[in-house]
Amino acid sequence: EELKACKIKLVYSKKKNFACEQKPGKKQQEYIINIQTPADPCISKKAAVYHELSHVLWDSFVSGSIEILKDWSVITTENLMAKYGLTKNIPTHLQSHVEQVKVSIMGFIKEIYINCFNSLEDQRIESLTQNVWLATRGMFRTATTNCGKDMDLTNMLTPSDHFLAARFHRPELTTKVWADALHRVEGTGMTGAIAVMSEVKELIDKHIEENLKKQLSNTSEQCKQGGKISTPINIINQYIEK
Repeated sequence: EELKACKIKLVYSKKKNFACEQKPGKKQQEYIINIQTPADPCISKKAAVYHELSHVLWDSFVSGSIEILKDWSVITTENLMAKYGLTKNIPTHLQSHVEQVKVSIMGFIKEIYINCFNSLEDQRIESLTQNVWLATRGMFRTATTNCGKDMDLTNMLTPSDHFLAARFHRPELTTKVWADALHRVEGTGMTGAIAVMSEVKELIDKHIEENLKKQLSNTSEQCKQGGKISTPINIINQYIEK
């Protein structure tokens, strides 16, 4: 609180560990930090407290990165819809269905971007904190190792899973490209995570299209035939929930 000239409220509840802004725009910024109680078996309460405080200490909330990710999700969705012929000459009776597909896909893409960013941001803040409070190095290492114990190849569904595999010390589940990107964020300032996201965005987008191309192709074909469109909500949710 003294270092950042803010107020921090610690809450202990059954919800997962998180930190967020309270009442943005006030003269003195306020944050609420929730610590999961009982604790997540993989993450001790002490490690959780230091991790969530690190988000405040290292300016996770003031970079404007989330707004950038939202803008990217709009652009990427538009590009994919255009690529698969879903922006022009849509039969009138199918336009609302295509719009539903678009909204669902945009939600999926935004979730992927945010999940990737969160992994990078978590790595960034922990790398900085462990150089200030040396005891956190072991705490964070134990927590991330525990989180990766149950991962296997069936978990590798999206780009964010590849970042998690690298972050949780499971390099055999991913590739050097993802691991190198994760480590490039270490020791960087508040825009470090979004900068690395920009560097690997093309790779992330290729992965996204690979997940969506079957649904996009089917929707495009259904439009050409003038038939009923299946909105890909269930297909997309299986990735979002993961």
